[in-house]
Parts: sequence; structure tokens; C-alpha cells
Amino acid sequence: MTAFLRLLKKDLEGSKYPMLFNAAGAVLWLLFLRYRLESGWPFDVVAALAVLPLAFLPFWFVWQTYQSLRTEWKEDTIYTILTLPVPGWLINLSKMVALLIEYTIVTAAWVVGGMLIFWSALQPQLGELLQVVPLTWFIKNGLLIYLFSLAIFATFIALVQLGYIVGKIIGRLQGLILLWVLLLASWIMQVAGALLQPLFAWVPKIPLDRLFGFHEIPRFVVEPPQTLLWDISGSIGSWMAVIGLFYLGAWLLEHVIEVD
Repeated sequence: MTAFLRLLKKDLEGSKYPMLFNAAGAVLWLLFLRYRLESGWPFDVVAALAVLPLAFLPFWFVWQTYQSLRTEWKEDTIYTILTLPVPGWLINLSKMVALLIEYTIVTAAWVVGGMLIFWSALQPQLGELLQVVPLTWFIKNGLLIYLFSLAIFATFIALVQLGYIVGKIIGRLQGLILLWVLLLASWIMQVAGALLQPLFAWVPKIPLDRLFGFHEIPRFVVEPPQTLLWDISGSIGSWMAVIGLFYLGAWLLEHVIEVD
């Protein structure tokens, strides 16, 4: 545990400036949109532009994951790390956790900043909305969306780590190899999900309308939404494949990368 915390501290130290830059950028962007709202921009346009940066987060995470490993080789610190008595999976896990912490802080800055910046403009509408939909509904669903996004970004990180390590082993055309590994890994996830689905067919399907509490919204109580079932048995195999690919990248890092 001590070794992991030391690695995590090192990785957080390396990502503090991108973290601060993105958090500050999110707040400045929201301040700009608040100014444009006061200047007469339609609320729908401002709302769409406020969430637009979230669409670029996957690309940002691909880049940050790539950079977190590239920096180790650029500064020759990877060889020092590999000589330490820590397994490869712990090295990759510390980088993954550091990136997820970065994502959490940037997202928190965006959410909290947006609430504070737009509070006075949205207070009348929010007051009416909260009389109909309980605040706990928003908190619960916000937490669920956050947890789902963590899982998605953790998958991104694991695959990019594998692609970068394979590229370093081959030593040429690293960008092309990274893209090839990402495509191949995505195919492996799909195949694993399809092949292993019968083994987990006994797992109950999850009703998404109940999970997200649509029954708590008056409109859906009067007109119940169509039941949406998530067949989780088809996803378990894909998750297992992601875990396997993560450990493959860690094994290659620990046993195949040559230490000078």
C-alpha cells in the first residue's frame, strides 16, 4: 500500500498543472457563457455550449494517458521505477487512479462552478423544478452517471496504456501501433462479451427506468415509460476482457520492457 501511495503521489505531482489548467478553463468558460447569457444569448445555446467540453474528455484522456507514460521514458524515470520491487500492475494502476482523480476534480470544478455561476439566473426555474422532482433524484442520478463515466474512462486508460507499451516494445510507428491496439482491443472486448454471455445468462437484467428512478418523476408516474432492460450478462465478458488487457499491459511493462 505504501508503494502504491508513493507512486500515486508522483503521478499526481505530474498531472497537477493539467488538472489546474482544465479546472480553471472550465470555470472561465462558464463565466464567459454567463456573460453571454446576460448579453442576450438564448438559454438553450448557452446550455449546449456549457456541456460541449465534456464531449472532448475521451480525447483528452487518451492524450493524458499517452503523456503520463511518455514522460516516464522522456525523463528516463521508467527504468528507475521498473527496478523498484513493485509489480507492473501497481505502476499502471497508480497512473490510472491519478487520471481518474484528475477527471473527478475537473468535473467537480465544472459542476460546482456552473451551479455557483448560474445560480441566480436559474434559481426561479430550479425552485419550480425541485417542487416537482426531489433533490435526491438529481444527486442519485448524478452519482450514477459519474460512476458509469469512471468505468468508461478507466477502460480508455487501460487500452491506451497497453497500446503505448506495445509501441515501446516494437519501437517503430508507435502512433500507428497505438491505434491498431485500440481497434484490436475493442474487437476483443466485443468478442469476449458475445462468447461469455451464455455463461452469465443467469444474471438478472437491470431495469434502467427503476435504476434511474424515473418512477419518482410525476410525468412518468402518470404515463409510465417503456421498461428498458440492461442485459448485463453481455457486458460481464467485456469487463473481464478489459481486466485481462490491463494485466497484459502491466505484464509486458514488468517483464518485456528492457531496463538499462
